[in-house]
Amino acid sequence: MPEVAVGCRALAEDAVEIRINGPAPTFELRSERLLASYIGPVDPRLLDLLDIAGAVFAADSDVSRGGDARRDMGQDWRREFDFRIAVRTPEFWNRDDVRAALVTAVSFLTEDVFTFDFLQQAEPAALQEYLDFHSGTHGVFEADRVLLFSGGLDSLAGAIEALSTTDDRVVLVTHFSAQKLIPRQTRLAEALKKRFPGRVLWLPVNATLKNHRSRERTQRSRSFLFAALAFVAARLTGADRIQFFENGVVSLQLPIGSQVVGTLATRTTHPLGLRRMSELFDLVPGPGIPVENPYCLRTKTEVVTRLAAFGAAELIPESVSCSAVQTRSKLHPHCGSCSQCIDRRVALMAAGLEEHDPSEGYETDVLLGARMSDHGRTMALDWTRHVLGLAEITERDFVDGFGAELMRLVEAFPDQRPGRVVGDWLALHRRHGQAVREVLAAAVRMHAEALVAGDLPGTALLRTIVGAGAGDGLPIALLEPGRRTSAGEQARVDDDLQPDIYPLQVRMFEGGFEVLGLGAVRGPCTRVVGVLKPAHDEDRSCGVRAEDHRFLMEGEIAERLVCSKDSVRQDVRRCRGQLAEFYEAIMQEPPAEPLLIQNRPRRGYRIEPHTRFVTG
Repeated sequence: MPEVAVGCRALAEDAVEIRINGPAPTFELRSERLLASYIGPVDPRLLDLLDIAGAVFAADSDVSRGGDARRDMGQDWRREFDFRIAVRTPEFWNRDDVRAALVTAVSFLTEDVFTFDFLQQAEPAALQEYLDFHSGTHGVFEADRVLLFSGGLDSLAGAIEALSTTDDRVVLVTHFSAQKLIPRQTRLAEALKKRFPGRVLWLPVNATLKNHRSRERTQRSRSFLFAALAFVAARLTGADRIQFFENGVVSLQLPIGSQVVGTLATRTTHPLGLRRMSELFDLVPGPGIPVENPYCLRTKTEVVTRLAAFGAAELIPESVSCSAVQTRSKLHPHCGSCSQCIDRRVALMAAGLEEHDPSEGYETDVLLGARMSDHGRTMALDWTRHVLGLAEITERDFVDGFGAELMRLVEAFPDQRPGRVVGDWLALHRRHGQAVREVLAAAVRMHAEALVAGDLPGTALLRTIVGAGAGDGLPIALLEPGRRTSAGEQARVDDDLQPDIYPLQVRMFEGGFEVLGLGAVRGPCTRVVGVLKPAHDEDRSCGVRAEDHRFLMEGEIAERLVCSKDSVRQDVRRCRGQLAEFYEAIMQEPPAEPLLIQNRPRRGYRIEPHTRFVTG
């Protein structure tokens, strides 16, 4: 029985001991289909990966970000973790490149700060403690691809499309995260197995805290755990790809308002998150297996049309999209108040599939129902303002409003021209906004008499759209074709848009640094920043005027780095060049002066004095 002890420090709390599986577990990670063990040699690094991913997820679940109070615009939600994990191959996981890739992946997904130290595990666990890959009748299942299958609309559409358009054999990895959702996930998986006999292996996995409830509901490391499970499944079944299926609007998660702050905005399938996980998995010896999202440039409406196109619309009622699954009932599997419910309902209406998604299944009718809580009203208003503003947003407003997120997006596709990346995702969000606008405009026309008579609740989404009720509704002009949102209007619509990059905010991590709002720079060239940082920090802490901040001469830097002056100059050029590329990709023009590192003739180099180094 595997036991993995994990000590972690989060905020000012004492160390948390996490034991994965074993006789007295605090966290359980296993498949429910333990009918037999996998036959054949298993790379111990694969099992280590499961332990590491399980430990991160367990700590993420067990340590609160501070509750629902979003103090300092979410700053208190960022935590610091120090892990000491016993593994089978500590020499591999302690490698600088491996540890840096691990930290980069989980830090991006969670926006928390991580350090890892790996120790030798005394009694390694066997594979059967985690997964069973036997099909039941034909021995070990041989697969072509592994799909992450949540039971939501997007993952269901992806599975249907993958199985309908190819002869591939697939493994579906499902997280049993909520008891109320398990029956629906089971029925959907069985329906797929029946529809595509012999081509589907369903792998439901329990990953839950034992003997106590989760203290943190956001659990942003969930996708890392299940990507790790999928990676192991792919390696052992011979699959050559791992696929998350989620529409690109949700994957990118542009901030929609005060309801989505910092780490509250999920990065489950963010393109850069998938890339960072792929980069980590590529370091594990063996065939490379990319982590992909084939739906990254499709809207929710375009995704759900695939279900009808492949004759699977009857499965829509079994899918669940609600974020509040724990409080749902058989009568109302959807709350109708969260952004996921609003997105689902409007997308199905836009696709002409609302007959497969009865409004009675929502506790609150998405368009016509009264919203009783402040949270529900604010979410609906923010979501609608945001999406309608995207319908015909100009490229300049798109870049000005969401520059920080677009920089991360560009970083996720290094083989594509930045302008092409931004253009593709701009078109995606415009299509999304236009589809929503058409649905809402049609609903306004359909319910015009009730709106005029004041028969709809004052807090109903449809009544809010036309500016009735509380007086803080949306201008009806947003529903009119040709309406464009100016940069100033967009800023008023969303108070939480990412700020300008100045003053620069820099987060250091093992192997590099990130300028928030621009991108991350990695490799040896970043070492100059590390040498310049102490003098910069001291000058700022002492209140030294910006113009008086110290410079370090090339020779002094070279001596500290044990390299030549030419190497110092080359490192500085590379850092500046990388940051300039990031800047130009978004602003469509080069920066007015070099970013982050300043220099003066005969004085040397220094960090730009107004720069702030952050830890979150």
